Amino acid sequence: MVPLIVSVFKIYNAKVLKLKSGMMKQSFLYILSKKAFFFALIFINFFQGIKAINHDYTIITEQWPPFNYLEENQLKGSVSKLVLEIMKDLKIKKTIEVLPSARVMNLLDQSQKIIFFSYILTEERRPKFNWIGPVAQQTIYFYQNKKSKHKFKSMKDAKSASSICLRDSGYVYNRLISLGFKNLDVSVSAESIYLKAILGRCELAISETTEGYRFWMKKLNKPVDSLIRTHLHLKSAPLYIIASKNIENSIITLWQKSLEKIK
Repeated sequence: MVPLIVSVFKIYNAKVLKLKSGMMKQSFLYILSKKAFFFALIFINFFQGIKAINHDYTIITEQWPPFNYLEENQLKGSVSKLVLEIMKDLKIKKTIEVLPSARVMNLLDQSQKIIFFSYILTEERRPKFNWIGPVAQQTIYFYQNKKSKHKFKSMKDAKSASSICLRDSGYVYNRLISLGFKNLDVSVSAESIYLKAILGRCELAISETTEGYRFWMKKLNKPVDSLIRTHLHLKSAPLYIIASKNIENSIITLWQKSLEKIK
């Protein structure tokens, strides 16, 4: 009788263990399937997020050495290099256009989606664009005709110059206008600005940084000492990449993070 009871007990235990084992197996498979489903959702959302990023904007720069300029149909300059590295990092395949800054500002006024470099940050400009950077620092000096006998040590002195050659728009022009300058002789290019100063058509010229001035002297085939660099300059200011306000914040963040990684 006892052996029979033991046998029945063993059979019962075996069935219970088998049942528990099956339940554990099903529970494990259920948990595994839930985890697989969860990770699949993350995977799908991740790639949907990547696909959602639409780089539907134009990238533009201008001739402003040493930061960005064309030479032998190649885009060169310290900031150009940074932008090209950002584009490579973000896998952006676009051609960078080179246009005068005044034309770019007109395009921005027309609400076109544009990323532009390099641009000087000022408090007046800050609310108009999204800012990526800084990418460089610049100081722009006044250069003097060698025949001029005046000593220019202050903005008040510069106001007494017979004339000052400069670009017809942009930071320098707006800054001097805001300071009350009346003796401005505007041009559309750096070459004409410095050439007019060399020829004596204006007493002072202001357009570029020291490196930029050297670049244009080389282009004009003129010695670097064709003009005298004064001690007078506009306040140093940081340079940025700017983006029009209608470009998504997610793209601005991508560019900024990429820049920080590269720098």
